[in-house]
Amino acid sequence: MAKSVYKHPHLPRKQNLCAVCSLETRGPVVELHLTHGVSVWLCRYHASEEFQTMRSGRDFDLTLFQVWQANRCFTRNHRLALAAHRRRQLPRRRRSEADLPGSHNWKALRNEAEHRFADGESLQSVLRDLRNRHAHDTADAPSERTIRRWFHDGRWRRGVRTPLRRGFERRDTRAASRAQRVPARVARLRTAATTPATAATTAPSTARPPASNGRAPAARTPAAPTRSGPPRGPAPPHPR
Repeated sequence: MAKSVYKHPHLPRKQNLCAVCSLETRGPVVELHLTHGVSVWLCRYHASEEFQTMRSGRDFDLTLFQVWQANRCFTRNHRLALAAHRRRQLPRRRRSEADLPGSHNWKALRNEAEHRFADGESLQSVLRDLRNRHAHDTADAPSERTIRRWFHDGRWRRGVRTPLRRGFERRDTRAASRAQRVPARVARLRTAATTPATAATTAPSTARPPASNGRAPAARTPAAPTRSGPPRGPAPPHPR
């Protein structure tokens, strides 16, 4: 008799199945996020670092390719995600990832986000908390796209965290809080810039500008109204 999910004696009822194990799924599954917005549900073994790096990542690459190809869902983003996974397995000639900054302007914030991602907190909750908490800072908060890039980089999956800047542990928190306050002069300038200007209610001036020689221009008398049409009275005699 063919196996099915319906009334299966061993399959979990309230969770997704492993994309690789399918009807043979045992235990909990996790959502593995790859690059280019691609994610897949896998069991603990198929999501482990051991399986992802087996034979330089070729096992992981070919397995997911066959699964997506069988389900007719292999798209361009899936191909790019697998290609990025293969590139990560290549030997690197540059310095190790642990020595890279990870973030030039938000080292402490990215370090916090990576620890929260490693603890299993979702991307949306971390993104919402960081954006709301730093919405009114003096410096601009990282954009939503930047935080999503931190998440998809997945440095914590390889045991790497963004290093904090030198001397971060000795920072003065009181000085940091004072730096967030807006000076009174800056506040007045902002208020004046945002206040709408009142329109002038006086009629436009009819005074003439002074002449170029410095003398006031002479007042002009209004010209007498002219009549239009033929003159009144008897017509003059016609010359003979």
